[in-house]
Amino acid sequence: MSLECTLFLFTGGAHGYGGTSYLNFDLATGALIENVNLFVNYPEFEAYAETKFKEAQGIPKNDNINASGFWFENDTFYLSETIGFDQENLLIIYNSYEISSYAAGPIVLEIPLTEVAPFLDPTLL
Repeated sequence: MSLECTLFLFTGGAHGYGGTSYLNFDLATGALIENVNLFVNYPEFEAYAETKFKEAQGIPKNDNINASGFWFENDTFYLSETIGFDQENLLIIYNSYEISSYAAGPIVLEIPLTEVAPFLDPTLL
């Protein structure tokens, strides 16, 4: 089960700050699942997600991840801590300021569950 949590703060200034986070639970035990434990091989999934991210953002496969103006540290793709699920997709959300400006808004990568199923821990399915 994936619970989506949203927040919005306004403490003055030009605009407020909003964000999304997810809590993922094992329904059989009720235990909270850390993102790294969602996947059989986290580094392998991260590499796959980078390919999907580049496709979604129109970044050529061999170009630097920041070639289109993103702010990934050390020019290296990483998975956001905001990973959750809806009925059909795995969702990876980079909140404002995480990899781009506030004006860009949140960057959402949706990958169909049918595509990510081989990467997911089968005990959680």
